[in-house]
Amino acid sequence: KVLYLMGKSIRSLISQGMQERVTVISSGLKGFVRNKNECAVGYRIAQEGVHLVHPHMTKRKIGVDIKDFRNCLQNEVIRLASFSSEIEKETKALSMGSFVIYLKGFETDYLKKLVVVMWKCRGDNANCLVNKADMDGMLTKLRALGYVEEEKPAEEVKEEDKPTEESKAEEKLSDAVKEEATDGDTTKDETADAVDAKAT
Repeated sequence: KVLYLMGKSIRSLISQGMQERVTVISSGLKGFVRNKNECAVGYRIAQEGVHLVHPHMTKRKIGVDIKDFRNCLQNEVIRLASFSSEIEKETKALSMGSFVIYLKGFETDYLKKLVVVMWKCRGDNANCLVNKADMDGMLTKLRALGYVEEEKPAEEVKEEDKPTEESKAEEKLSDAVKEEATDGDTTKDETADAVDAKAT
């Protein structure tokens, strides 16, 4: 069901029967996983080994800019119409199954290159086959490269800053007093004007 990618030295040890003497927990990176869904290819690419598989791919891989790449990093179903027109057209032309999207400009830079495995659905939708932990890691990498702004947490109002019923009542009373004081000053001014008029 799963095809693993391993180095020559590890493969040599296993071919010599190493697993008969010790327990082998992991022998390589997951490269391909058998498809359960009906599609033209029997296996899909695994995110775990995509960096090793991607350089050898000649089909079903699409280079995108930062905006389209950022659009891929979500757990929900992604509408192809949300991509740029060029990428939407390329993706729509693919048959159902896995494909690869990579960030253009960093294909040969191991520290900066970013590659994700996607799944083309039957309709005009796609899914990102990357778990949340890896997505968060990619977003952190994009922030480090200066492509994504740091998300600011919502400001929390401290309990002591929250208005209480007592403070609300005091505020209303204060407003009422201000209104009365204003009305009183107006009445005084009117009375004074009347007195001045009579005197004149």
